[in-house]
Amino acid sequence: VLADHPASHGVIHSFTAGPVEAERYLDLGWYVAFNGVLTFKNAEVVRQAARCVPEDRLLVETDSPYLAPVPFRGRRCEPAHLAHTLESLVSYSQSFEQ
Repeated sequence: VLADHPASHGVIHSFTAGPVEAERYLDLGWYVAFNGVLTFKNAEVVRQAARCVPEDRLLVETDSPYLAPVPFRGRRCEPAHLAHTLESLVSYSQSFEQ
């Protein structure tokens, strides 16, 4: 549907898919936003997707009140928790570059 409307651009909210899907959105000119799912133990495919998103198209979000990052998983997500998601993103990105 998005490909049928090439003039449309925006943010893919709460992205939880893999690199193939991320690349499809990027090819269409969209931004990709990651939330606390990025920190979950079983979310390696999401981290792989985050690694392929250029910094100028990458967003981090709370998705408050849902999807709190580790170590707050299972609790209400708050804007202050964004730091944990961002820290996770930076750490995974740096380990990938090495």
